[in-house]
Amino acid sequence: MRIGHGRLARVLTTAVALAALDISVATAQSLPGLRGNVDDDQAPVSLLKEEPLTARSTALTKKKKPTAEANGQTATPKPYIPEDDPEAGLDPADRTVVIGLDPQAPRLPMGVRARTQDDPAATASEPGTTAKKKKKSATADAKDPQDLLTGTIRTRSVTEDDEERNTRVLPENVRTPTVDQIDAASEQDPYAPLGLRIGTFTVTPTLETGLTATDNALSSTNKQSGIFSDTTLRLKAVSDWSVHQAEINAFAAWRQAVSGPGESEPNLGIDGKLRYDVGRDHAINAAAGYELRREAAESPVAIPAGATRPLLNRFDASLGLERTAGQLRYAITGEISRDAYGDASLAGGGTLSQTDRNFTLADARLRVGYAVSPALTPFVEVEYGRRVYDNRIDASGYARSADRYALRGGVALDLGEKLNGDLAVGYVRESLDDARLADIGGLSLLANLNWSPQRGTKVSLTAGTTVEGTTTAGESGSLLQSATLGFERQIRANFTANAELSASLRDYSGTGDRDMTLAGQLGFTWWLNRNVGLSARVRHERLTSNLPGRDYTTNSAFLGLKLQR
Repeated sequence: MRIGHGRLARVLTTAVALAALDISVATAQSLPGLRGNVDDDQAPVSLLKEEPLTARSTALTKKKKPTAEANGQTATPKPYIPEDDPEAGLDPADRTVVIGLDPQAPRLPMGVRARTQDDPAATASEPGTTAKKKKKSATADAKDPQDLLTGTIRTRSVTEDDEERNTRVLPENVRTPTVDQIDAASEQDPYAPLGLRIGTFTVTPTLETGLTATDNALSSTNKQSGIFSDTTLRLKAVSDWSVHQAEINAFAAWRQAVSGPGESEPNLGIDGKLRYDVGRDHAINAAAGYELRREAAESPVAIPAGATRPLLNRFDASLGLERTAGQLRYAITGEISRDAYGDASLAGGGTLSQTDRNFTLADARLRVGYAVSPALTPFVEVEYGRRVYDNRIDASGYARSADRYALRGGVALDLGEKLNGDLAVGYVRESLDDARLADIGGLSLLANLNWSPQRGTKVSLTAGTTVEGTTTAGESGSLLQSATLGFERQIRANFTANAELSASLRDYSGTGDRDMTLAGQLGFTWWLNRNVGLSARVRHERLTSNLPGRDYTTNSAFLGLKLQR
């Protein structure tokens, strides 16, 4: 098809105008202050100045090498990057993109013009494109030159838009390590027992076995040295319920003479406690226990020389209601306990009955307090009880059952692990049924304090008053005041030292007789690993009395192995 000279001139003129406009736009974008849309009246004069027509015509008519477009393939245009581009050294992910591009298209560097289907540069490379369409597109672009300019906007990097990466400091699904993988440095006590999981309880078993050497095997005035084998098994079970709480403690100990005089001394016991929460501010407390042990050498009831001390069976139980919140606090508790003695074996054969000493004690206590602060609650406590002996009249012809009265005042402390417990002082009295026997009365002490001055150090104080009966003719009994101060210090993670000091004063009612007992003990535990440790302790005990044949002094030392789980 032939094209007239006039028509050819118009086509060449339009192409030259478009090429000149492209060069002006690219040059304008490379200069500072001309990024984005540029108006003709704002552009430098040098950009709007047209080049000679002959130079542009020569560039357009110059023969080009065959390209991918000519073979029907789509060629990827080289991006134009101005020399003064401030983002030329940035990572492609952080460079700007052209507004309006397909999200699936690759990122274009800053300054690259986005071409559409109406762009003459893109249309010219497509096969089958008619000159009419080219002309129409060129005419539209020439009417609005600003449409050929592309504005740019800085986009956020991929890492900035990653909300999960920027908000999650630590992973939520951290794998819990096994026992062997636990970091000892991160644990508060890396040598504490782990316990066994049984139902909803965590049970902690402990076994200690070893040898005890003593210079007074019988704790008597006449010293005789001996060696004993001591074995003690303890179990502690604590519930992990969301409400309420239960705790069970059990132990079994056996002492057997290895050399020298002595007798087997079994000692076992079990006790349980339950706190049942009622509403928000009340709780029901229940407890029960049993203990079997041989009567101690310092018992106020004398037995014939050479006789074996009797076994003591003790049962106790309690039930009470307590208000645990609010300024007004109160607790009412009922208790029952029973002591039953076995027969004493005589040295020459036969037994000596101890049934006259068996009794049951039932009492009730009412405590009322006012919480001055959450950590301090002063209170007043009253108690009434009745002691009933199995034999209403003993072998000596005395009625030893009695009524008990007590009044105490004290304070309850609750500073968390730092300091907690009760401390009270008052007066207690038991009036015996037999008018020939004097009443037993005196100072009543009650203490159960736990203090931790610093981490790894524990100090405990326990004290109490016990009314003791007797079967001695013409005597009512005695009042025993006792206190124990305990100290424990964790010197190292696997080394713990402990000390104990105890004192007791027994005042025989109706007489001026007294017994004073002092005891001190020092020990340590060195853990070889979490389950096995070495334990040792030394003890000194002394009893002084103004009664004949009761003074004694005992020194002993223990060395053994301690196992825990």
